[in-house]
Amino acid sequence: MKLAALFVTLLAAGTVAANANPTVERMFQTANAAAQSGQYDVAITTYRHLLREVPTPRIKLELARLLLQTGENSEALALFREVHDAKDTPQAVRRNILSSWRPRNSVPFVSGTA
Repeated sequence: MKLAALFVTLLAAGTVAANANPTVERMFQTANAAAQSGQYDVAITTYRHLLREVPTPRIKLELARLLLQTGENSEALALFREVHDAKDTPQAVRRNILSSWRPRNSVPFVSGTA
């Protein structure tokens, strides 16, 4: 997986939310720290909780990245497609999603947008 490209994608997707409250930001930081330390189950659980509360593209991409790393490809693909196909997703983010998906998966990335 092209981690550098995915990292750029995550940065381009922005923060958790423009007006994220401190609790949400802390949870996001906790999930990021858990992911970086290899505690994928904790990170995935936290990202899923955050996604229910604040369904931002950034959280979707972080969760999708971890799901892909842990072999949950169908759920990762659904989240990547959702962000990819959103009207306000920048082209650079779309390209990075595609380049992150292709090298690791035999399942084609078919989206509703070009």
